Amino acid sequence: MVAISFACLPSLVWAQSLPGAESADAGGPLDEFGTVDDEIVVSANGREYGAVIGDAKPELRFNVGDIMSFGVSSIGELLEELNPQIDGGTESPVFLLNGKRLKNVGEIRRYPARAILRVDVFTPDVAVRYGYAPTQRVINIVLRPRFRENAVEVTGTTSDQFDYGSQGVSASTLQINRDKRTFISAGYSRSDRLLASKRLNNGRYGRQPFSLQGNIGPAEGHAEIDPALSGLVGAPVEIAALPEWDGAFSLEDFARTANQPSLTDLNDYRTLMPSSRTLEGAASVTGKLGEDINATASLNLSQTRRTNLMGLAGSALSIAAANPYSPFNDDVTLYQYIGNSPLERRSKSTNVEATTTANGTHAGWNWDFEAGLTYGRQNLRADRGLDDDLLAEEIDAGALNPFNLAAEDLSRFAAYDRSLETSRVLQASMLGSRIIGRTEAGEISTSLNLEVQHQRLKNEVTEGAQEMSRTGDYFNTSGTASFSIPLLSADKDLGSPIGGVTLSPYVGFDTSGKFGTRMSWGAGVLWSPHGNVQLTVNYSDDAVFPSMSNLYGIEFRLPGELVYDPVLGQMVSATEISGGNADLRAGRQKMLKANLSVRPITGKSYTFTASFTRASLHNGVTRFPDPTAELEAQFPSRFIRDENGTLLAFDSRPVNAYRNTQTRLRFGINASWRVTEEGITADTGRGGPPGGFRGAGGPGGPGARGGGEMQSRAEAMGQPRSGEAGAGGPPPMMGADGAPNIPGMGPRRTPPGRIRFGLYYNWNLEQDLQLYKGGQTLDLLNGEGAGARSGQSPHVIDLQLGYSRAGAGVSLKGSWHSSQTINRDLATGRFAKVESYYSLDLRLFKNFNPRDWKDTILSGVMLSLEAKNLTDASPKIIGSNGYVTNEESAERYIGRTFMAKARKAF
Repeated sequence: MVAISFACLPSLVWAQSLPGAESADAGGPLDEFGTVDDEIVVSANGREYGAVIGDAKPELRFNVGDIMSFGVSSIGELLEELNPQIDGGTESPVFLLNGKRLKNVGEIRRYPARAILRVDVFTPDVAVRYGYAPTQRVINIVLRPRFRENAVEVTGTTSDQFDYGSQGVSASTLQINRDKRTFISAGYSRSDRLLASKRLNNGRYGRQPFSLQGNIGPAEGHAEIDPALSGLVGAPVEIAALPEWDGAFSLEDFARTANQPSLTDLNDYRTLMPSSRTLEGAASVTGKLGEDINATASLNLSQTRRTNLMGLAGSALSIAAANPYSPFNDDVTLYQYIGNSPLERRSKSTNVEATTTANGTHAGWNWDFEAGLTYGRQNLRADRGLDDDLLAEEIDAGALNPFNLAAEDLSRFAAYDRSLETSRVLQASMLGSRIIGRTEAGEISTSLNLEVQHQRLKNEVTEGAQEMSRTGDYFNTSGTASFSIPLLSADKDLGSPIGGVTLSPYVGFDTSGKFGTRMSWGAGVLWSPHGNVQLTVNYSDDAVFPSMSNLYGIEFRLPGELVYDPVLGQMVSATEISGGNADLRAGRQKMLKANLSVRPITGKSYTFTASFTRASLHNGVTRFPDPTAELEAQFPSRFIRDENGTLLAFDSRPVNAYRNTQTRLRFGINASWRVTEEGITADTGRGGPPGGFRGAGGPGGPGARGGGEMQSRAEAMGQPRSGEAGAGGPPPMMGADGAPNIPGMGPRRTPPGRIRFGLYYNWNLEQDLQLYKGGQTLDLLNGEGAGARSGQSPHVIDLQLGYSRAGAGVSLKGSWHSSQTINRDLATGRFAKVESYYSLDLRLFKNFNPRDWKDTILSGVMLSLEAKNLTDASPKIIGSNGYVTNEESAERYIGRTFMAKARKAF
């Protein structure tokens, strides 16, 4: 394939004929720092370089200038910034690279953002052409035809209180030369732990009556500790703090602490954010196999270690009246956090992914092949505290003094659980597409996709002396056939009074040994009543299946989980029972999605988008929700409480929910403006031509070329062709004084500045959950069954605003979340709520252009300073006892953070 770049720059022919000039798509100074921001690269057949299958028009387009205005250094960071604009709702988008399927977007997340030529966002009907359901937006990332960079990046983050921080360093090299691409990267990052005591003043004392000092309570079935102690005090004594050991205890020692329990701040022994260490590397090679086949091989490696502190383990030990150390006449109970070492939860996650892809053409078919191996190994060790049964045996035998356990070496009683999960996924798929016919409205195309997959999961759990193991295998074959059928043409000359209409039906199957064969089907309709208006309506009815972990995970207990207890109206520390459920069944998901895209002014960047999504999942797999009054009444066996009603454990293992329904409306506006010496004008760089690049006259018109001839950059600007002079003006590429006006050879224009704006509103209209047929329908948006760690705000507003010029800029990102009802509080009869909150992030950045900083250490450097959560927002749950923590939003409790980043390109 032959390709050439078009932009508002002098002709490549002239630039390449003079010494010192560099190709604008070569990754040289001309375009590395955003001085070229409206490139359109086309191939000899008139289609854009990296275009998707068919002639779909992008809903949104981000060109080089747009991308540089975000001030990000990698594709992964760019996608995070674009998320409010490309959000697909209930499903993540489909990612393409240069118009080809991308098995995992993680393959290119580390690529430098400057390697991107453009990012196109398409409506879900395009997903059908790649073998996906018409319910996911499509993101096509197109790389520059030529690019080179070797870079080192260093980052550092700290909170405004300097009690939390993270650091990272990475190095990478990327070389792109048309169909050849090589990438290698390696990186290391670490983060500190953040103790809950640094941020929270609530929920500090955990489960009463436990403490590090220890408290004495009555034996089971007794109302007071000891009648003799009550007589000495003159009132019933229900609890007493353990005095400091001085060799022996008497009743008089406990009379001084009668009904005055000791307390321990558990927030000193619990982390909001774990400490972590991550090491990762990636490599990929792309090249040609023969004349018509492009192939890629990639390898991604990562390992992450995390350590969480989960509080202290309390031991309730019965002490007989006959114990030689006891001063009491009755049996009593000791409640104590024994030892001052917090419960640790250590995890190590190792992942390896090897992928190969190939694509080409054969007998009129465009084909795309993918194959990959994914290997994962997850190690988890969770402390359980002490083995109370063994400890009680030695206390009863008189071998230990129960009133001075702090002086004893109790390491031999330490108890912990281990879990090892090993997974392997082998996958291969083939996609073929071609034109199969034609109507008056256009070409009829089809896409056929076949995929085979084998998954294997091995789970090993050790709980104390008990060892368990489970292995599961899952083989799956699936396929889809989709069609794109133009019914009416958007060309007014063909007599369509309502514009263009295209129908995109699909049908698919999914076969496995465990669930049999399930069919899927759906269709999408694209209506373009005007060149600036596009409406798509898509419906799908697909089979959905449980994951391997959901099916074959072994029951595992995780102590120290914070969860909202609706009975007490506060957060409590309880044990979560996790694992899999071998009885899970396959389900079905029905989804209706409508997308509207309007550019109200032709040729301008103003874009209005709106989407409506309604998804209904029948027999879908869901984690059992957090405790609520309604759920506990329906499933009492899922919740374990002590005699005082305190929640001790809850079972979160997955279940098939009879029905899960979500409805959402989302709309917003996107715009950008150019800033020059003449003033501010609306940008024209958003949205691409419907069928790739065409000249001003359309097919066969004045702007067209025959026989694969292509325009030069100068012609794209309306300048004379090579060798011609403008009427009454100097020759092309020459200034008014006759001097060359070529980058690197003489005067050059100052690149225009850019203002970028985006505002999006998300309205979650419905979120219902019915766990079993005939059971209560839980309204998750109104607090029925959502719990403290699930559910979502009914209303969310996202804002983006940025300005950049000559490689420097500022970017502002904000979000507002409405208050959210999360749980019914039985203590007061009210619902608990998460308060509304808003946050702002600010980024300042500067790229040092090698042309302006030649022969200095700053040449090729990018510096950025980012302040996150400037408003110091932290979601809070308001229950009967006031403010309590919401662990799902732990990152918000870090508060304001500041990040500095330096990137040096060689």
